[in-house]
Amino acid sequence: MSQAETQLRTQWHSPSDILSLLLILGPEVIQRALAQLAGSGYVPVGFSFGWVAYSVNSLVAIAGDGGLMPAADSQALVVNASFGHQRNNQAWIIGRLLRDYEKRAEPFSPNKSSPEWEALRISIFKWDEHKEQGRPTRDWLWYSGIVIIVLQLSISIIPWVLMSEWATTVLVAGGIGLAQAQAALPQWKAEKWACPRNGGTVSITKGNGHRHVMVLLGSPKALDLEILAAGSKGGDLPVLMKVAVAGLAASWTILLITVAGLKQGSWYLLATGTIGMIQNIVVSSSPRSPNAFGIHISHIQTIKASKVSKALMKAEQYCSGVGTSLIPVFNPGGFRAPPDEIDFWQKITSEKQHLDVKTHNGKGNPLEHRSETSTALAQPERR
Repeated sequence: MSQAETQLRTQWHSPSDILSLLLILGPEVIQRALAQLAGSGYVPVGFSFGWVAYSVNSLVAIAGDGGLMPAADSQALVVNASFGHQRNNQAWIIGRLLRDYEKRAEPFSPNKSSPEWEALRISIFKWDEHKEQGRPTRDWLWYSGIVIIVLQLSISIIPWVLMSEWATTVLVAGGIGLAQAQAALPQWKAEKWACPRNGGTVSITKGNGHRHVMVLLGSPKALDLEILAAGSKGGDLPVLMKVAVAGLAASWTILLITVAGLKQGSWYLLATGTIGMIQNIVVSSSPRSPNAFGIHISHIQTIKASKVSKALMKAEQYCSGVGTSLIPVFNPGGFRAPPDEIDFWQKITSEKQHLDVKTHNGKGNPLEHRSETSTALAQPERR
């Protein structure tokens, strides 16, 4: 048997070198999977590839801006209905809230001449007064983690039973323990819902050209999504938290070195890591309900119209400020009211001007200001 053939046979018999390489690949998937599930105490996260690289990345993040949560991976604009303030979303959870809502929503009609055509769909939600905001409910993604952990431990026991090789079981169990310790860090909760309560009414959309709008009515129990959208990291980290993250990174490095020296049972370790990676991919990309994000809301109304201006008018009639605050978003070049809507928008303009007068007279909040759309609200649409 040639030397090359011997080397290939040895490698395929025990691919420990490949296992060491796989442990440092794919940290982004780990971070997004943790962002989906973490923040509610115990998190059933299994052993998978990428954990070593992720632990080092999290240590660098903690030493820098102190952030464990990933940046928003879905564009969103948060608009304050009272003052018209617009904020580009930086919070991962708000971007996922809008993205997953769109995936669950009824598809739009593709035909503009169809009576089912919708230029804009505005869905209105209220906050659940009986549930604690920032406390997520468990869904199938959470329970799938328990199934995966049991499956991984079962596979890792096989070489122990067949070959009296217990190292694989110890490594898998150790990896699962480290993963769950990383997911249980309290910093996840501090960042995921880094905002006060008593939030006002806000609209969430992707901006001009986007046909979905989520409106969350203000409530004393509401999360202040406008502040959350700023991407706050929840304040300075205590020294103990930084020490814990550093300790986890060191532990993962030790596990990597140990895996590199494994001579038997490598295929079983490879199988458990592959199963864990598949689960992380599914968890990181799957849509979830708002309740699973700790945002407990219920749908109360959907406003549909074949013209954007008509939808905004209906939204303004339903909740004052919602329609006018969205005018600059969907009409950045200026808004021209259709003839049948002129009276309505003139009335709204008059009310907003009256609010300005009260403000300038010192009877209102000096920080309030009229929406920049009010100067164009009552102008008729040019033919």
